[in-house]
Amino acid sequence: MRAIFSSELLLSFVLFFLFLSCSGETEVSASNEVVSSSSSSFSSSSDPDSSSSSSSSSSLSSSSSFRSSSSLSPSSSSSSSSSYRSSSSLSSSSSIVVSSSSVASSSSLAPINPRDSILQYIDDNWQELGYSDKPTKYVALTFDDGPAGASTKNLLEALSQKNVKATFFLIGQNIRSQGTWAKAIYDAGHELANHSDGYNGLGGDMAQNIISASLSAASAEIKKITGKNPNLFRAPNVEYGNNLTNVCAQQGLAIIGVSIWSNDYQSNITAATIADNVLKNPTDGGIINMHEPNTAPNSVSALPDIIDGLRKKGFWITTVGELAIIKNKSLQAGVRYDEIK
Repeated sequence: MRAIFSSELLLSFVLFFLFLSCSGETEVSASNEVVSSSSSSFSSSSDPDSSSSSSSSSSLSSSSSFRSSSSLSPSSSSSSSSSYRSSSSLSSSSSIVVSSSSVASSSSLAPINPRDSILQYIDDNWQELGYSDKPTKYVALTFDDGPAGASTKNLLEALSQKNVKATFFLIGQNIRSQGTWAKAIYDAGHELANHSDGYNGLGGDMAQNIISASLSAASAEIKKITGKNPNLFRAPNVEYGNNLTNVCAQQGLAIIGVSIWSNDYQSNITAATIADNVLKNPTDGGIINMHEPNTAPNSVSALPDIIDGLRKKGFWITTVGELAIIKNKSLQAGVRYDEIK
């Protein structure tokens, strides 16, 4: 019995130790797996090649993918940019991008060519202005010697009624005494140009410094109204000389002559004769010379017949500057243009 007990007891101890041994290996193995896992986790957080890094990389990739659709790289096309920027659920900072993108988009458009703009205006309005056919010829209408004080108002009203813009060659001393009317001419959309500071001829043997002072004074008065120096000049009496031409070149003034004379300044000339002088032989690219009422009392009375007659002949009436644009002509300082072809 003691022997049996001893053998059973011994067997129990052996089994107990075996159990303990197996249990310990399991715990160690489990523990090792935890350490291994921790180690692996630590390794992956520091090692770009780890699985955790791969997950992180995947997350960045998604974020990057979002950014590529939202904040496009410089190489991205503008169409993609606009497509994204018009998409929904943008943050407030993205909204700012949208707004700046809209500006960028509109500013990136090429500006309308001035010539195309003028020709488009003609296309849109020639019928309403009484033409029987779309005009294909062009003339510039000009007025010298103003501003003429209160009588300038009558001239501006006559032009406004016919929807015509003209070039006004203004005298500097008249601008100083009639500045309100000079500004009224400009505010009505007409072109202001230099006609010297006084009525004295400058085209003979006048000293260059005197000519220069006269033109500078007139340009300064015009700049007070328009904010910029004029680039067109017509001499009093349309008389030129070398010194005057040199000064115009120095001051950036193209010299504008005449190809269609109204002769409205002549004594006792009637409105009918003035109109006939303009209408008897107008030419495409021509420049019409007229005067404000201070030196040509019947010019305003002649104007409606002149405008109607030119339109009947198929002429579009405009300013010198616009005539040059229509004709694709760059007017050069110190060069005289009696017409613009």
